[in-house]
Amino acid sequence: METHISCLFPELLAMIFGYLDVRDKGRAAQVCTAWRDAAYHKSVWRGVEAKLHLRRANPSLFPSLQARGIRRVQILSLRRSLSYVIQGMANIESLNLSGCYNLTDNGLGHAFVQEIGSLRALNLSLCKQITDSSLGRIAQYLKGLEVLELGGCSNITNTGLLLIAWGLQRLKSLNLRSCRHLSDVGIGHLAGMTRSAAEGCLGLEQLTLQDCQKLTDLSLKHISRGLTGLRLLNLSFCGGISDAGLLHLSHMGSLRSLNLRSCDNISDTGIMHLAMGSLRLSGLDVSFCDKVGDQSLAYIAQGLDGLKSLSLCSCHISDDGINRMVRQMHGLRTLNIGQCVRITDKGLELIAEHLSQLTGIDLYGCTRITKRGLERITQLPCLKPNNKLLMTAAASGGDGSHSPRTRRTSTQLAAVAAAEDTAVPTPLSCLRVGEPHSHCHLRGTEHQERTLPGTSPNQLQPWFSWRCPTLDRRLELPQPTAITCYWLSHPSLAAFPPVIPHSHTSPCLGVRSHLPAVPFSRSVKKPVLLPFLLL
Repeated sequence: METHISCLFPELLAMIFGYLDVRDKGRAAQVCTAWRDAAYHKSVWRGVEAKLHLRRANPSLFPSLQARGIRRVQILSLRRSLSYVIQGMANIESLNLSGCYNLTDNGLGHAFVQEIGSLRALNLSLCKQITDSSLGRIAQYLKGLEVLELGGCSNITNTGLLLIAWGLQRLKSLNLRSCRHLSDVGIGHLAGMTRSAAEGCLGLEQLTLQDCQKLTDLSLKHISRGLTGLRLLNLSFCGGISDAGLLHLSHMGSLRSLNLRSCDNISDTGIMHLAMGSLRLSGLDVSFCDKVGDQSLAYIAQGLDGLKSLSLCSCHISDDGINRMVRQMHGLRTLNIGQCVRITDKGLELIAEHLSQLTGIDLYGCTRITKRGLERITQLPCLKPNNKLLMTAAASGGDGSHSPRTRRTSTQLAAVAAAEDTAVPTPLSCLRVGEPHSHCHLRGTEHQERTLPGTSPNQLQPWFSWRCPTLDRRLELPQPTAITCYWLSHPSLAAFPPVIPHSHTSPCLGVRSHLPAVPFSRSVKKPVLLPFLLL
C-alpha cells in the first residue's frame, strides 16, 4: 500500500507547514482545500507578523488574519484610517507603524477611542507628526502596553513623558532615540521623582536615550534612584553625560548592558567609577570616547571582568592596555577595537593567547596589524567560521607583492565583514558595514579606492565609513544604520546623470556588490558628502 502526503492527518500537515517561511505557508494554502484547512491552523502562524500595505478596502483581510491567529501587524504604508486596523483586529497584540510619516495626532486619536487591553507593543518610530497629544491617548487607552518605540518622534516633550509615567505603569521597554526636546525633568517623571503627578514607569527594563542632547548627569541620578530594575541603558551620543553621572549608575546591580558610545565627556575616571561599584555588566560600549585609554582597560579588568561584550572602537588604547585587560577577562566573547590605530600584532597575540572564548572581533581600521597577527587570531578555537575565512583571505594578500596601503585595506575589509558575520566571495567584491564598527566622526581611515564607470582613480578620493545620529534623522532611517559616505571632489563628476538628488531628505540607495551607481550633485565645486545605505 502506497502512502501519499494526502493521507496525512491535518495535524501532521500543520506541523510540517509550521517550519515553512511566511511566503511558502501562503503558497501551501493555495494547493488544495485540505492543505488550506491545515495551513490555516493557528499553530502554523504562531508568532508571525503580518506586513500590510493599507491602500484600499479589503473586507476579507482582517477576518483571514484572525482565523489564522495572527495578532502582530506591521503597517508598511498607511493610506487608510488607522481605525480601520484597530476595528478589524480586535485582539491585536503588536502594532508596528514605524515610518508611517502621514500618521497624525488626529488619526491616532480616532483609532484609540476605547481601551485595548490586548495591545502589548506599539512602534511609532519616525512618525514625526506625533506629539504629546497622542501620548495622552496612548496613556489613557493602552494601559497594558509593555513596549513603546518613539525613536525619531522629535515633537515629544517632557509633558509627553509625564503622561507616559501617569498611564503606562506596566511599560518594560521605552525607546526615546533622538527626542531632542527631552530633558532631566522628563526623565524624572519616568523615574517617579514627581509622585504627586505620576507614579512613574518603575518596571522599566530597557531604556534608550540615544542622542537626547539635553540630558545631563541629573538624569542618571534619577534613573539610579527610581529605575532600579533597569537592565539595558543606551546613552550613546548624549554629550551632556560626564564621569560624575557614571558614579550614580555604578551601584545599579540589575544593569547588564550600558552603551556610552560617543559620550565625549566620559574618561578613564568614569570607567573607574563603573568598575569600583557593584555593577555586573555583560555588555559595555565606550566606542569613540576620545578620553578613554589604557587605564580604563586596567579598571575594566579589575571590576568588570564578567563582561561578555566590549566595544572600544577609536579609543586611545595600545598593546599595553590590551595586556592589562586580557589576563583577567577569559569569558569575553565579543571584542570591538576597530580604529584603535596603536594596536599591533603584539596585541593580537595577547588576545589570541588569553581570550580563548572569543567568537567575534572587530579590527576595522587597525592599520598596524599584519598577516602574522591575523593568522594568530584565526587560530582562536571559538571564532566563527566566517571570521576565519575572511581574515585568511585578507592575510593572503599581505606579502611583499602588495603595497602597504593595499594590505591595510584588505585587512580592514576582512575585519569589518567578520564583525558582522558576513561572508563575502572575494575581498573587496562586496561589503556590509554595520553597527559594531560604524563611526560618528570622520577620522581619515583609508580604504580601497573605487572607480566610477567612465572615471579614473584620481577622480575619486579615498572613501570613509561612518554613522552619526544627524544623518540618521536626515535620511529618516527607522533604526541606527550603517552609512557609507563617498567623498567626491572632481568637477567632471557633474557630467554624470544623478541617481538621486542630493538634499537633506534624500532617500537611501540600496547598494550591492560592486556599487554600479552612485548619487552625486550636478554642480560639484567642492568636496560633497553623499550618504548611502549598504544592504
